[in-house]
Amino acid sequence: MERKFLGTHIIAELYGCDPVLLDDVEFITSTLIKSAEKTKVTVVDYATRKFEPQGVSAIIIISESHIAIHTWPELKYAALDFYTCGEEDPEPAVREIARKFKTKELVLFRADRGNISKIEKIMRSNRKNRENEEIRTDEMQVLL
Repeated sequence: MERKFLGTHIIAELYGCDPVLLDDVEFITSTLIKSAEKTKVTVVDYATRKFEPQGVSAIIIISESHIAIHTWPELKYAALDFYTCGEEDPEPAVREIARKFKTKELVLFRADRGNISKIEKIMRSNRKNRENEEIRTDEMQVLL
């Protein structure tokens, strides 16, 4: 089956999570790296930041894009996104991450990124001078 988009971006809202887990840098890093491995993407690097008095931001850089999380333990909330141009759908991994954080309510948004037919159309375009051209917006997708 021919791909229509370059990648899939899952944006997740995790409500009612275990606040202890949301403040544990090692747990968060390990959970995200394991989810990357299960999704068959290549981990290149990662960075984490522990905030005081609480909260963590972490990003896993993968060859196919990224996995990022920002936590608010005091609110039992985390914002997560997983974007990949890999072959595997990242949604099962996002659901597994939510389970590991003992999430009570999960809200998912899915966006297909990089419409291949639009990219090919632009690439075939033989317009010479594009510098002064206005950016055209075809469609808008409201996520929230």
